[in-house]
Amino acid sequence: MAGNKSGGSPALSGLDEQKPTGATIAIALVPALEAESSTIVQEMQSLEVKPKLPTAEKAPATKPYWLGTLAGCPFQNVACAGQEFPRFTEDVKVNPDTIETKRTERPGVVVYLTDARVKAILDAVASKVVRMGGGRQELLGIQNQHYTRDGSDEPLGKFLYMVPLNPLMPANWQGMSPTPMVR
Repeated sequence: MAGNKSGGSPALSGLDEQKPTGATIAIALVPALEAESSTIVQEMQSLEVKPKLPTAEKAPATKPYWLGTLAGCPFQNVACAGQEFPRFTEDVKVNPDTIETKRTERPGVVVYLTDARVKAILDAVASKVVRMGGGRQELLGIQNQHYTRDGSDEPLGKFLYMVPLNPLMPANWQGMSPTPMVR
């Protein structure tokens, strides 16, 4: 910075004697900026930058399960560990020519679950009871600090089913009576 009296940019070193205008400063800076940007571009081109693609993680294996609520359950649908146990699901078909809608009720629902998900559901079902009495039905968690056992409490698993499906099951498996999760 020997030729720069003001201690400023070397690009402005020749402008110290006269008062620079905005246009003069911009013109003086252009060569310095061009040189600097050219150096940056060369450095970027010399680097071998390979984009890091995310690796495909293998999804955990799932298995089909038939689950729902049994006829004696005081609730049509129960959610446990984020999984819905419906009494029925409907298959809806519409004939586009006649605009006729045909609904077929099927007991429960078929879902695909991981082993970890099945364990979470089993743990959640084991920690809940159904209390029936005085015309009321309640679903209670036994881990709640305010829970006290009552004579009418029944394990939630008595009212739910979760049947693992396999290829050897009979064709009419949805017409069969499922076994409760807890007997």
